[in-house]
Amino acid sequence: MEPVAMPDSKFTSTDRAKMYYYQGYIYFSQEKYGLAETAYKNLIAEEDSNDQERQGAIYSLSQLAYIAEDYKKSIGYLLEWLDNEEEPSSDGYGLLAQAYYQIEDFQNSVVLYNLKGAINAGLKKFDIAIASYKQAIKIKPDYAEAHCNLANAFRDMGDPENAIRNYKKAIKIKPNFAEAYNNLGNVYKELKEYD
Repeated sequence: MEPVAMPDSKFTSTDRAKMYYYQGYIYFSQEKYGLAETAYKNLIAEEDSNDQERQGAIYSLSQLAYIAEDYKKSIGYLLEWLDNEEEPSSDGYGLLAQAYYQIEDFQNSVVLYNLKGAINAGLKKFDIAIASYKQAIKIKPDYAEAHCNLANAFRDMGDPENAIRNYKKAIKIKPNFAEAYNNLGNVYKELKEYD
């Protein structure tokens, strides 16, 4: 593998990024965590690695940090991953919540507040849901998903003006946030505002 990793080899940065991706995957599956971490960090350092590979590497680094019981490091990687992931998986949020739980940082867990809001919104307890989403936003004002969920709660309780305002905030934070655009469009449709 060494000749591939040499910057002056016949292999391109894209080739090296792919190699590091697979190398990290193989080492991770073999439970050679230190080597997997090195491979994923090398992938991220490659200038021609693509976004999907980098995002996968960051998520894998969060898992490796969690396995090593370095929960703060895991949280850092997960927050970076969430900031750049267009459609984060529930597994990512679950791992983040677990990491916050491990360090007993219950008050500052934006994920836990967001989950608490979602649970209460599902139970039609909108006042509790709204308070939970607002707490998540207070901790992390650029948390687009919490703004979108807050807007959903306002929409579901019949407050389209606050729903519109919060969908727009989510979109301003995350301009490619398809769910927020879709939900905003649905509110405008319900109001018959087609302009």
